[in-house]
Amino acid sequence: MKRRLLAIIAALALTGPAKSDFVNGEDLHNMCQKNPNLAATYVLGVLDTFGGARQAGQLAQDAGHPVGAFEKLAEAVCLPSNTTGENVQAAVCEFLADQPKEYRKYAGHAIVWEAITRAYATDCN
Repeated sequence: MKRRLLAIIAALALTGPAKSDFVNGEDLHNMCQKNPNLAATYVLGVLDTFGGARQAGQLAQDAGHPVGAFEKLAEAVCLPSNTTGENVQAAVCEFLADQPKEYRKYAGHAIVWEAITRAYATDCN
């Protein structure tokens, strides 16, 4: 399963020119419609990145270093412990479907974060 997933991700990465946002809202919308499992994989990758930023921010703070804006942004969301990949994929895909088509021009990771922030914004403490 991991090899198949890596092959899919590699194929996606090689299908177009290099740019700062490899997946835009249109791409994400198409994944939601045609391949929800791939959409879930993308969404979880974005969430893992922000989760890593939260941990990095905590490590920096514990070491007496200033916490950057990215780390502070990551602190805005805490997923309930029973949240599944299907839950977050559904939240993102439903959010994107509810937006005007023009919204799809934005970077996929930004759309994921906006959707998750609206769906799961809570006090993390």
